[in-house]
Amino acid sequence: MKTGEIYCWDTDKAKNHAQRKKYHIFICAADWQDDNTFMFICSSTYFSDFEITKADWKEMPKERSAISCSSPIFYSDAELTRHKIPPVGKLTVECMKRLARHVQDSETLERRYIRKIVEALHAACK
Repeated sequence: MKTGEIYCWDTDKAKNHAQRKKYHIFICAADWQDDNTFMFICSSTYFSDFEITKADWKEMPKERSAISCSSPIFYSDAELTRHKIPPVGKLTVECMKRLARHVQDSETLERRYIRKIVEALHAACK
């Protein structure tokens, strides 16, 4: 998996929802603190979310969506093994740069997650 790649599978990790299909953006691999880090793509935009369009992800099924920036989502290697599916697209480099700036200014994410997400996005844009 590479930073910015988008995957789709059923998950029960979406807050206030039972099992449902969600698009996930891979951010970075597991480290000593957290499992593999992802961010959800949502159909509705809320306070801290980052809006994207087909220009940011050309395979996007809708004209507009949003990346949820309230909290990252984590999956263990074992969980990802169950989902062995190919990516359904990737964010553009320009989108990842804008997302990094948006996350850097976040008022809802924990500082350690801001640092982790921004570092991964910057590394992927080189």
